[in-house]
Amino acid sequence: MEIVLTRVLLERMLAEAQRALPLECCGLLLGTNGRIEYVQPARNVHSAPRTRFEIDPQAVVDAYRT
Repeated sequence: MEIVLTRVLLERMLAEAQRALPLECCGLLLGTNGRIEYVQPARNVHSAPRTRFEIDPQAVVDAYRT
């Protein structure tokens, strides 16, 4: 499956990753039919966030409800 991601969203992802340094960055890519329409940053709740990531489960629940 091919995924379409605009340059604007890619730049937003890169900015979020930069902002998270030195920790691992977390987030959700939301969209339909292979097209990413929104980038949703999320907290990294892993106990070792410098080397591992675990997305905040509440972020997944909230995204699903939306």
